[in-house]
Amino acid sequence: MHTEFRPHSSEVPSSWPEHLLRLAAQWREATDGRQRERLRERIWVLVVGALAMNVRRQAAQRAKADPEWAYDVSVKKALEILGAFARGDWEPGDYAPAQLQKYFALLARNAVIDTLRSGSQRQREREVGDAPLAAVPTPTPGAEQQVTHLRLAESVAACAAGLTRRARLVWFLRVFCDLPTVRIACHPAVRMQPGAVDMSLTRSRRAVQDCLEKRGFEPADVGSGAFIACWEVFREDSRLMRESFEGEERE
Repeated sequence: MHTEFRPHSSEVPSSWPEHLLRLAAQWREATDGRQRERLRERIWVLVVGALAMNVRRQAAQRAKADPEWAYDVSVKKALEILGAFARGDWEPGDYAPAQLQKYFALLARNAVIDTLRSGSQRQREREVGDAPLAAVPTPTPGAEQQVTHLRLAESVAACAAGLTRRARLVWFLRVFCDLPTVRIACHPAVRMQPGAVDMSLTRSRRAVQDCLEKRGFEPADVGSGAFIACWEVFREDSRLMRESFEGEERE
């Protein structure tokens, strides 16, 4: 009986290196395409979980406690690792369990440092360059602030419109409903493997964030007022989500 791992779990078992070694060996030996896909899915969830555990530790040491930030860093690094594994450039079997633990801790440390460093560099570039819309002093609360919130909400909707219907729903369920990966994967309008959901979320977040930055907004601009405005703009998606869940419960 195998233990199931979830990327959003707060912990992974201390025996995760042994699990990873076994799954990697099974993947190499498998000849059936479906079996390899199932094994790759389990490897993905395990790798993300192990990385997330180490990234959170490293981030906490640097006063960076945002769980979504840590999760995104973990997923990005996991994509790199599994890409190397699929190409044959990295083999877990070359490591003993204790070495794997140290290796993942080092990967997490470097990923956190590199991400924080690149974020600081982008901030400096914004400070010395032309100030974007987000750098303009926040207007006093009132009608003008509401207009800004509405404009941001409309920009979010326009950026999300560039996603596929399913990718947009996956993104909506996480951002607005805070549903865990496994619950999103089981949604009747999604029906994806958890690992595929994680990858979809990473791509969608990056696409929406890049789009918003081009429009002059920053993630910090999405305050409570903007969030409410975004919810109103996405009311149609919330209706679809509610009807889908109600249909699922009736079944």
